[in-house]
Amino acid sequence: MNVICCYHTTDAADAILREGFRDTAGSFMFDNFELTGVFLGASPMDIDEGATGEQVLRVEFPDDVDLADFELIEEHKPYRQRCVPAALINTHVTITLMSDDEVDAEKERQWGRWMQR
Repeated sequence: MNVICCYHTTDAADAILREGFRDTAGSFMFDNFELTGVFLGASPMDIDEGATGEQVLRVEFPDDVDLADFELIEEHKPYRQRCVPAALINTHVTITLMSDDEVDAEKERQWGRWMQR
């Protein structure tokens, strides 16, 4: 079975690995509406993309989980992200804390692919 890999940047990796994700709510720099869920990037994200934290979790969904309704489409952004309910994440995924080397390699792979477009 294939997987859909997403990434979550945080300072609470130990708690997430132990207890699971929790929903957060806020406008998150979007005008006129509030989002509730967990932000997941298509690649590891950092402060330049609005993420905070020093740890990156790889979040792997089975490919039969439909994430289309959770994608946040923003024009002129070179990255994709989703706001996914914590309950969906906690019941369907494998979560792995990535090393700094793994994060760097994944960013290089993802951004290199984007730059070739």
